[in-house]
Amino acid sequence: MRRYPAHKVTPLLVQHPDLMEAWKEAARAGLLRAESQEGRNYVVVEDPSLIARLKALGLEGEAVKEA
Repeated sequence: MRRYPAHKVTPLLVQHPDLMEAWKEAARAGLLRAESQEGRNYVVVEDPSLIARLKALGLEGEAVKEA
């Protein structure tokens, strides 16, 4: 699982329609969740293929340990 700042993910979703579709599928499958920390919005992604695509687009994210 990796955590991404929402403000960095959103532009990528707008620029890449195929990524947006993969994002919607992951959401339907329950592999995404929103979080807020210290007034900032994040998305936690559990889908390995989506994590790989975000990394390929230059968005590394932060590792998240399961609670």
